[in-house]
Amino acid sequence: MQYLDAFNALVDDLEGNSGKPSQWGDVFGIQPDNWKRYAKKEGISRTVPTRSDAYAYYRTEWWLPYRCEDLPDKLDFAFFQWLVNHGPSAIKDLQLCLGVAPDGILGPETLSAGRRCDPVKSSICLLNRQRVFYEQDARANAHAPLAGWDDRIRKTCLLLGIPVKDVGLSK
Repeated sequence: MQYLDAFNALVDDLEGNSGKPSQWGDVFGIQPDNWKRYAKKEGISRTVPTRSDAYAYYRTEWWLPYRCEDLPDKLDFAFFQWLVNHGPSAIKDLQLCLGVAPDGILGPETLSAGRRCDPVKSSICLLNRQRVFYEQDARANAHAPLAGWDDRIRKTCLLLGIPVKDVGLSK
């Protein structure tokens, strides 16, 4: 998937594209503290990101540094959206799905395994790991938005053409 398509899917389908703060203060899915750090680093004075700002933020902070473009189609977006949602520890989930040692370093071995993998099976594995994480978090935190998280996985499946039953969810 090209970055523009990944960005649009992330922002429009998964994060909500209103450009106004969510109930958590996120705008385009960017947490306020993350936006403040990024804006300061980039010399941006806006306190709320524009869509163009969000495009640059996700590209320079997530898509490029975590080499999403080096993964095959489908897996690139499955990883990107989990990475944005879960942080760099998503690398270990990717590595487990690719059958490499989960050291959390996105190096040559991981990228090589990514080029050789079945991207649909690896995406299903990654989405399953994401779902299990959400379920465990919801068991530990009664206020966790499990229904919203399940919806995120459903939407990702739809975007990737993966049946939701393959990741343990019903329609």
